[in-house]
Amino acid sequence: MSEEAAEEAARDEAVARADVRVAESGIASTKAQLTDAQAQLQFEETLLEHRTLAAPYDAIVIERHKELGTVVKAGDPIFRLIAVGSYWGLAYVDEARAPSRKASGSMPVCARVRRMPSPVKSRGSDSRATA
Repeated sequence: MSEEAAEEAARDEAVARADVRVAESGIASTKAQLTDAQAQLQFEETLLEHRTLAAPYDAIVIERHKELGTVVKAGDPIFRLIAVGSYWGLAYVDEARAPSRKASGSMPVCARVRRMPSPVKSRGSDSRATA
């Protein structure tokens, strides 16, 4: 092997070692970025958890007092809730149009509901409502 070839091989080896160091540095940098991104994700998830509203019981939202994105302070009402299964209505039935019935008796009725509010699950479940 000639002296020129040996010098060229030594140069190639030095360049290859430098490339390896650059690649290892890139790997270390990428690992640090991944660790930083994971910490940022955990931080954002914690913030989201603090800004997520959960009903104290299984309920139906019947009224919304605040809109999405509105700044609220402690104690501000955001939703009006009623317990699931407690939704009821009161109707007036004209006696002239109603079928004859005993005065003290009750009578089953069939009602059409055009729209029901969406149910909201309590803190024990995964479903959550946001203001």
